[in-house]
Amino acid sequence: MNQLRRHLSVANVLSGIALFVALSGAAYAATLAPNSVKTKSIANNAVTAKKLHKGAVTTPKIAKEAVIAAKIAQGNVGSTQIADGGVRSGELGGGVVTSQKLKDGAVTSSKLDGEAVNTAQIKNGAVTSAKLSATVFSQMVKNVSYVTGSSGPGGSTEPKTITAECTPSASQKQVIGGGARIIGNQTKDIRLIESGPTFKGSNAVGWTASAIDNTGAGSTEWTLQVHAICAEL
Repeated sequence: MNQLRRHLSVANVLSGIALFVALSGAAYAATLAPNSVKTKSIANNAVTAKKLHKGAVTTPKIAKEAVIAAKIAQGNVGSTQIADGGVRSGELGGGVVTSQKLKDGAVTSSKLDGEAVNTAQIKNGAVTSAKLSATVFSQMVKNVSYVTGSSGPGGSTEPKTITAECTPSASQKQVIGGGARIIGNQTKDIRLIESGPTFKGSNAVGWTASAIDNTGAGSTEWTLQVHAICAEL
């Protein structure tokens, strides 16, 4: 007995007690029945991420709205984690989707509401002929020019007739409008008797006008000026 007492110390006694508690705890854990550990048996913050088996936390085990933005690390949610239609416009803040975040061709006409694109959203020069359908482009007036023709300034007992013709047919221009006027100091007796387009075949190639001195004296100085508006059609 004296020999046993010589080997006993505080450190030896404490080590023995600790070994006993550890072995009894392991034996107790081994005898736990399934589902015997309830939520109330687990201390707050006792279950950490390191103690969770991979894949242990599944969607049915997560309460609704339990995962908020503050609990998601940056870069954890990618496009592969988002279901089709999972992110709707009501869930996006203002200015979240910018032009840099859109792929080329991602926004098509079928994805735009009526009147979604107005002049304020279109940059100057953004709509070119290549971006217009053939039907729309064919109905547009293009490359407009103006042509003027004039008669001499003297008097005449005969009608004066002038044609302002569009540029040569190689440019495929046709007249889309025109007019005429009388120029002079005393023109109250000068009357315009004709003003309209001039045709070659089915193409309107210019604008023709005629005027006459109603007095028949031919003493009034006047000029007939004709204007044609030409464009590619």
